[in-house]
Amino acid sequence: MKTEIKKLWDYINKSKKILLINHIRMDGDAFGSLWSFFLILQKLGKNVKAVNDYEVPKSLQFLSKEKIIETNFEIKDFNPDIIISLDASDFWQLGEIYEKNKEFFEEKPLIVIDHHLTNPWFWNINIIDIETSSTCELVYEIYKNLWYDKLIDNKIANFILTGIYTDTNIFYNKNTSSKTIQIASELFSLGAESHQIIFELFRKKSLKKIKLFTKVLSHIEDFKDWKIVGAIAKKEDFWDTDEEEISWLLNECIATIEWAKIAFLIYETEKWNIKGSLRSNDDTIDVAKICALFWWGGHKLAAGFKKSGNIDDVKEELLKELEKVV
Repeated sequence: MKTEIKKLWDYINKSKKILLINHIRMDGDAFGSLWSFFLILQKLGKNVKAVNDYEVPKSLQFLSKEKIIETNFEIKDFNPDIIISLDASDFWQLGEIYEKNKEFFEEKPLIVIDHHLTNPWFWNINIIDIETSSTCELVYEIYKNLWYDKLIDNKIANFILTGIYTDTNIFYNKNTSSKTIQIASELFSLGAESHQIIFELFRKKSLKKIKLFTKVLSHIEDFKDWKIVGAIAKKEDFWDTDEEEISWLLNECIATIEWAKIAFLIYETEKWNIKGSLRSNDDTIDVAKICALFWWGGHKLAAGFKKSGNIDDVKEELLKELEKVV
């Protein structure tokens, strides 16, 4: 990986204009890694732009009032020297922006920075470490390798710590290592505001979220003697709730049920458009492989998928696959 990081350094040094992109419907790790890179590159005097099909989720907007994500951007007019992809596990996760500019992307050097097990190493330079807790942890290591860590201020530290917290569930998940804790400690020293991040992302709950919680609780089912537990949430259950406010239910409630080896939550983003999230409490069960069957992936113990169809039919399809592994 050091060879790939050196190539990244060479490309950054030679480039004047750099385009950053992360996966659609970004989470804390995708957001934090992109934002931190944006600010580092600005400090290096680069002309930087950041694009995504979607705006920053409301839950993450407390970190900065400044808007850097451009959803309607003419990439060809900007004509970047290089493109850096952050926390996207495959090219299709780059969304419509990629599809509309596919030929342009193929002409330019594209550096992929990611930590997902299911990443197929899909471009020119792939800086991928599946042992690291998050892409934010990985970019911090990159900054240190390139001596960019001297540029990290408290704002950049906040973005990096946010990604680490969200992908490790504040060090609860098994992807947390001693290195993860050490990096968090270094970020504290650099001014990261741990209390604020934890309050905004893990403690604060809107009234809509509490109401959604009670609805989803009523839908929880168990299968195979509680080895599998899960729930579905139809669009009418959370029509007045942001999509970003539903996924926390899996970690906070469903995945904590006693005896459960696998927990799932399936919900409608729009009619016939289904998303699912899975968690494994058993090291021998790889939910990323199961999600890959439905078009997506992730990590061994935490993964997700997207599928078109009736939500009840999708649940039955998923259960058939889950029952094969417990």
